[in-house]
Amino acid sequence: MNGFGTRRVLLVGGVLAAVVAGGIVLALVLTGGSDSGNSGISPSSTQPSSSTPSPAATGEQAIRAQAQAAYLKYWDVYSEALLKLDTSRLDEVLTGEALQVVTKQVEQQESKNQPVRIDVDHHIRIVVINAAKVSVDDHYIDNSVRLDPNTMKPIESAPHAKVHHTYTLELVSGLWKVSFIIGYK
Repeated sequence: MNGFGTRRVLLVGGVLAAVVAGGIVLALVLTGGSDSGNSGISPSSTQPSSSTPSPAATGEQAIRAQAQAAYLKYWDVYSEALLKLDTSRLDEVLTGEALQVVTKQVEQQESKNQPVRIDVDHHIRIVVINAAKVSVDDHYIDNSVRLDPNTMKPIESAPHAKVHHTYTLELVSGLWKVSFIIGYK
């Protein structure tokens, strides 16, 4: 270790001590140095607690919840499309380039008469970009398998593959849809 870690801790510790000391002095000034329990601030003028979400945070939470529900619906529709080899519902959850790419993927499986059972274990993180666009980063475990079209039984073992994709969702005519997908190696 080069010593910078230790110095950074001492510097931060010194700043923290100064902030705490300043807070104590400010509290004494506001209370007049008394310990009577009356701070001189009326209950009506107190600030909301830090656990009360701000309107912006509440709006962001709502967007995040809507996007998560839409993302999981995308996976339901996508799973059904690959299982039934039917692209007819993809436009409910996809738009733009993502719709083209996923439609082509399902059509390729259909041309091989090769259904797929999707089975993934999601680990997502959602970032709100703005009120009409979010990014969903998903590190998922893929246990999807190709199926025999006659018996619908797996023709291979589940791969248990670790997959990392980022999905852009956009609000289109009041509905969240996947518009872009980035796959990472």
